[in-house]
Amino acid sequence: MKKIFTLVLAAAALASCDNGTTYTISGKDAAFEDGKMAYIMKFDSRKMETVDSVVVAKNSFKFKGEAPETPYMAYVTVGSTTPREAAATIPVYVEAGKIIVNVVDAEKKDFNATGTILNDANTEFNTKLEALYERISEAHKAKDDAAVEAAQKEVNDLRYNTIIANAANKFGADQLNSSYYRFEPQQLIDIIAAMPA
Repeated sequence: MKKIFTLVLAAAALASCDNGTTYTISGKDAAFEDGKMAYIMKFDSRKMETVDSVVVAKNSFKFKGEAPETPYMAYVTVGSTTPREAAATIPVYVEAGKIIVNVVDAEKKDFNATGTILNDANTEFNTKLEALYERISEAHKAKDDAAVEAAQKEVNDLRYNTIIANAANKFGADQLNSSYYRFEPQQLIDIIAAMPA
């Protein structure tokens, strides 16, 4: 009896362990209408291509798949393969783990993804960046040039510190690729030094 029990426990442990080779991307919200399609879309050779699709049921969707060897940025869209026409367009890093799509503000089509290293970093960065852009906007309206300049410096510091903190992963590399021109030469040297060889 003990042997059988031990075998059952071992089998259960193996079944629950994905060894970091699979991913799931799931989301649930009233904005996700039953019967609509949800898609994972990624840029490939300068055009969007569908990686996977599922039918929305009970206002939710769930993708499952083998994790890529190198994570990549994609978009989960609901209702259309065209991001502008979709009920939701969520930037997602496809990587091993359980990725959860969260609703920030459904009316504004504001969603994010968390649950894995790259998605958590992306969401944290974008949340902070959005708050800083709001401060810049308010300072512009108030014609407060000093506050605008201070907030813009904070934006640059946020970009730099985020890249340094993520120098060893795809998110850091993507951030560097999209904002390298904002940095002073010494900052770029420091960033490159922080990256693995």
